[in-house]
Amino acid sequence: MPDKPFYFKNFALHHDDCAQKIGTDSVLLAAAIPLCSPRRVLDVGCGCGVIGFCLADRLLRAGQTSLKVTGVDIDAASVGEARRNAAEFPAAGLADFDFREISIQDFCAAPTTVGGRYDLIVSNPPYFQHSLKSDDVRRNVARHTDNTLSFSDLVDCSARLLAPGGQLFLILPSSAAGEFVEMARAKLQLSFRMDVFPKEGKPENRAILGFTNGNVDEVRYSKFVIRDINNCFTKDYIDFTKEFYLNF
Repeated sequence: MPDKPFYFKNFALHHDDCAQKIGTDSVLLAAAIPLCSPRRVLDVGCGCGVIGFCLADRLLRAGQTSLKVTGVDIDAASVGEARRNAAEFPAAGLADFDFREISIQDFCAAPTTVGGRYDLIVSNPPYFQHSLKSDDVRRNVARHTDNTLSFSDLVDCSARLLAPGGQLFLILPSSAAGEFVEMARAKLQLSFRMDVFPKEGKPENRAILGFTNGNVDEVRYSKFVIRDINNCFTKDYIDFTKEFYLNF
């Protein structure tokens, strides 16, 4: 089967070999994060690297001149594809990419990791728990928490790896968001929640959550609708993603 890159406005990414293909969730997460010029970013379960590359594109367009993006994933083919994408990323001279085939648990436990903390940790993590699985083993690993990454492990590792005042951002199904917020409460403070509605008049199905290990005066709550009643993309969605997608 021929390689078919996913083309963004400023770069293209290979994703044929990774366990999870590029989709709306990862791009929307990268577009929604309020950025405060992070110098060190960690992507947990990076796949082909889409979140890190989208963030790098945003930051470099905003004038940031240096950035270190580290991605960890246990799927060898996904990491290989992320490394290929890094080699072809047009602004690779300004952004330093490092993709590693390792679990976040082992990465967090490595003595060499502890000294290098991160301003921003991002993840589109596995979220199905004890649910029916498909015959695709790699897809199951990428999507089911009981295979590789529990919510508690993600909270614990993030709390350990964040720099003072650092942030964790992730996207989850709405049905799982409350559980994650409750689990994180002892170690991280909720600072941001965006409830995502697939269509006007439909219930929300995703939540983008932001946490910090610093003080939070007020949580930023918002709602975001992807398509209007006529099934057209909303102005909000177009404005959020127009710097990424070719058709906007």
